[in-house]
Amino acid sequence: MLFRRPHRMLKILSKMMTTTQIVPMTFFRKQNMHSSLSDAFPKDLTHLSLYLLLPGSLTTDTMDPVIDRLTCFKSIDSILLDLKSIGLFNDSNKRFDYFFRLLKLLYLSGKHEVVTDAFHHMVKSHGFIPNTLASNILIDSLFSTDQGLAAMRVYFKMNSPDSCTYNVILCHFCDIFDIPNLSAFLGLMLKKRYYPGDITFNKVLVAICKLNDYNDKIDVIPPAYQLLGLKVKLGMELSTNGWTSIIRKCCELGRLHDATNFFFDMIQTDCSSIVVPVTHAVLLKAFLESNKVDDALHLVNAMLSEGFKPDKDCFAKLVAALCADGRMDETVSIYRDIVMKHPHSDVHLDNQIPIMIMTKLINSGMNANAVTVFALANGSLKVREL
Repeated sequence: MLFRRPHRMLKILSKMMTTTQIVPMTFFRKQNMHSSLSDAFPKDLTHLSLYLLLPGSLTTDTMDPVIDRLTCFKSIDSILLDLKSIGLFNDSNKRFDYFFRLLKLLYLSGKHEVVTDAFHHMVKSHGFIPNTLASNILIDSLFSTDQGLAAMRVYFKMNSPDSCTYNVILCHFCDIFDIPNLSAFLGLMLKKRYYPGDITFNKVLVAICKLNDYNDKIDVIPPAYQLLGLKVKLGMELSTNGWTSIIRKCCELGRLHDATNFFFDMIQTDCSSIVVPVTHAVLLKAFLESNKVDDALHLVNAMLSEGFKPDKDCFAKLVAALCADGRMDETVSIYRDIVMKHPHSDVHLDNQIPIMIMTKLINSGMNANAVTVFALANGSLKVREL
């Protein structure tokens, strides 16, 4: 058996990694060494051997430059022969473990083309029998190198595809916007009682929302509702990008009522006070562009009552719209609310906002209200300074 004395092996490997000379590899069973061991990168092969032999001995980040150098000057077949020549694959009980670790390392290093070559050589020349995880890695690498048909052939040959398999395939179908296959595999996944992960779900939702960009006759809102219903049933959270995508699409389609419903559904989740204004800005902008000032005002009031603060630019646009309509009492009221509820916020500290309000009030002969706004602005500045 290879490495009958593991402590001695580690000692010699460590010495090889810390010296500039090539240490005689007497610990390897007497055999002909591959000529490439005397090439320019013997240390890299030593690092790779140690990584495969002892998981956790070296980090993936440490191995990235090693893999870069080896794959730059050697073919994957040559690297496998190097590893075989030093006896790494002699132990039949651990051989497949080493193969999989190497495959995973190449994959994590982003060497997708090398992954596909390595997989081929391992199976054809070294008897590697891939498990489900190894096949998933190959499928992802094939899709990443624009070999979708080859990836699907791998899928159909798999004995037991798992949830990860379907998530990988769905993500790539979303990336290439293959909606028919996306829909088919989503249905197949659910029939097998597997469910999309959070990242996959968000990608699917974004892809569905983009459907209308290619065919304006397609109503994307019903399937979006269905997806959200599925997500709620599964107890999964929708990301900010997912919420924003569907709300933006509703706004683009003029479905502001649906957009509002989605927005308040989002508020009921665990979205943070930083996240909500980002999506809120999309909806508020749509209301103002549609000249629905009442809806915009209601939205801001609802946000404030939920404890969120609106986006600064959107708040400025709302104030400008209210002033343009001559609705000064409501303008002063909303300004007072935001100053009182968020005294440390930068939303109302833009001098242009109170100046705009006070100018309009003075021109309208509402001097007392102008003094109130001045006091609010001056008081918020003092609070901020404290």
